[in-house]
Amino acid sequence: MKVAVLDLGTNTFHLMIALVNKDRTWKKIVHRKITVKLGQGGIHRNIIAPGPFKRGILAISKFRKAIDEHEVTKVFAFGTAALRTADNGKDFLRQMRKDYRINVNLITGDDEAFLIYSGVRKAVNMGNEVSLIMDIGGGSTEFILANEKKVFWKHSYKIGASMLLEKFQPSNPVKKMELRAIHNHLETVLKPFFSACLKYSPVRLIGSAGSFETVASMIRFRNPAAGSHYGKTKHPVSINDLNALHRDIIKSTTAERRQMKGLISMRVDMIVPASILLNFVLKKTALKEILLSTYSLKEGVIEKMILKHGF
Repeated sequence: MKVAVLDLGTNTFHLMIALVNKDRTWKKIVHRKITVKLGQGGIHRNIIAPGPFKRGILAISKFRKAIDEHEVTKVFAFGTAALRTADNGKDFLRQMRKDYRINVNLITGDDEAFLIYSGVRKAVNMGNEVSLIMDIGGGSTEFILANEKKVFWKHSYKIGASMLLEKFQPSNPVKKMELRAIHNHLETVLKPFFSACLKYSPVRLIGSAGSFETVASMIRFRNPAAGSHYGKTKHPVSINDLNALHRDIIKSTTAERRQMKGLISMRVDMIVPASILLNFVLKKTALKEILLSTYSLKEGVIEKMILKHGF
């Protein structure tokens, strides 16, 4: 049977359609993503502004058409940071339900973190050692400390790329004093996370989709020997390549970033806070091994639904 998963994020709406077999294995047959920037102009006021609201509904109309064309049996839609915190988020969900017959499950940050873990575990052989899984979204960033069998600690923080961008509104390029302000904010907010890292001693960072795929794409254009992650579920990322990319990002202007290969237009501004956050976490944890997981929440939802419903 065919199953559709909608991951309605702060920056991007994703549609994944999968063919689920009788033995509970599955294969992805459609993956579409549409930039909506749902948090633009309103994320700090807990509101979806009129422009993003319209973009989001338009994206849903396109997804509904694809779902119908593929004769999907079951649809599972999940709303994350922007939809669960916006005062008019329920208005958005009501319109989705009325116009496009799609019901959305608003999940908590902890639920989101666990679904990300479920997706990453499908993509990466995590083994018995503890890994730090990190998913940088628009409205929130999820941190999970886990191995193949168990989640030891997880939390969702409101420090997504859009959230940081709206809060600090860095110059172009970012100034040193602004960089220090962001670092100080992260130092304060992430204290419990760093305490958990000391307790569970992760050996590697696994970056989940989104911003990490962008970073991997940019590195590939800068260093072809790094290889491509396309068509893979996991891909190694060099710490040296990552550090060099970060240095160039934080000293670049918007115009210069638009010329950077591998950087899609939607992330031209958001790559700055995302890179600052990633670099800060790597320095604080001293992790040197980095993997990209191309699986994330969407794939985690499929795994959970197969386990729950069996189809």
